[in-house]
Amino acid sequence: MSHVKRAKVYRKLVIRYSVILQLSEAMSNPEEFDFDVSLGYAVTRNF
Repeated sequence: MSHVKRAKVYRKLVIRYSVILQLSEAMSNPEEFDFDVSLGYAVTRNF
């Protein structure tokens, strides 16, 4: 497995993990959570 391929896989895992964190946080306190902004931020930050 090349270094570039490993980096891409790792990035996918990081994005998936951050999205799961966003979702769990949104479910625990939905009234104070701007879901669209946070999700967009998580995705753009990890690309």
